Amino acid sequence: MGLLDEQSWRREVASDGSSYRFLAAIVVFVLLLALATASLLPLIETNIWWIRYLDFPRVQLAIAASIALLLYLGLRIKRQRSLD
Repeated sequence: MGLLDEQSWRREVASDGSSYRFLAAIVVFVLLLALATASLLPLIETNIWWIRYLDFPRVQLAIAASIALLLYLGLRIKRQRSLD
C-alpha cells in the first residue's frame, strides 16, 4: 500500500474538489488547442480534402472555441481562488 489507500484518497479528492476542477481545466485546454488547430489548418494552401473541409464550419468553430475559452478561464479563476 502507498501513503493513501483508495478510500482515504477518494475522501480527500471528494472533500476538496479542486482535483476535479484541475482535471476539467486540462480537458478543456486540450479541447481549446484542438479547436485552435482546426481553425488555423485551413490557412495552409493545399487541396487535401479534410483541410479544405474545415473552411466551412468557421462560425461553429469560433463559437465552440469561445465557449471552451470561457470554461477554461472560469475553471482557472475558481482554482486560484480556492488555493488562496
